[in-house]
Amino acid sequence: MEETIRSVLLQGYPNLEYIVIDGGSTDNSVEVIQKYEPWLAFWVSESDRGQCHAINKGFARSTGQIMCWLNSDDVFLPGTLVCVAEMLVGRKRAMLVGSAILTDGPEQLSGRLDDRKPNWDQVIYDGRGFPQPSVFWTRDLSELAGPSG
Repeated sequence: MEETIRSVLLQGYPNLEYIVIDGGSTDNSVEVIQKYEPWLAFWVSESDRGQCHAINKGFARSTGQIMCWLNSDDVFLPGTLVCVAEMLVGRKRAMLVGSAILTDGPEQLSGRLDDRKPNWDQVIYDGRGFPQPSVFWTRDLSELAGPSG
């Protein structure tokens, strides 16, 4: 989890609204989150009804125009947020899908490039997805779609 938080904060992105929703972890997650509390817009550690519920709780608190989420074992490469902002700023109902490197853990520096870019029919009819940590979208698109479930 700490590597995830650091990978976001070390982006140096000036307009970051970073929200951490923890499902009531019993490991050292709360101590790690508290360590970075000055740089977080909000955080909570409490029981929830699973990943979708936690994600929806975070999005309900957010106010930013560009949205995404990371799981506690995901990280951003340096420069990710600036690149995303440059591509999405001022866009309406837009989604950006990048590539991801799939590794066997945050300590692993190499892995397999996942650059799936299925077309619309493949997403709708074949249930193909994207590498989740590399998907970003605009708030208006999120409001149109509604909460995940």
